[in-house]
Amino acid sequence: MNRPEVQVYISDHCKECEDVIHFLEKRNVKYISKNTSRNKSFLKEIQKENVYVTPVVKTNYGKWVLGYQEDQLIHVLGL
Repeated sequence: MNRPEVQVYISDHCKECEDVIHFLEKRNVKYISKNTSRNKSFLKEIQKENVYVTPVVKTNYGKWVLGYQEDQLIHVLGL
């Protein structure tokens, strides 16, 4: 199964954001990091989906995982 392209929306000073990044790196999942604290256009991207928290993991086929939910990440990413 091909792994999806992953976008990770994070913010500064966010422990769960660090946990998500560590989780993905540990499992060799390629991802694009989008810091909403440093670039407000990334914040607007998730707000269009009625999401107002970080971390958020989004796959290219429309699956979203809000917060650091290891079981959900494993399921959505096919790990």
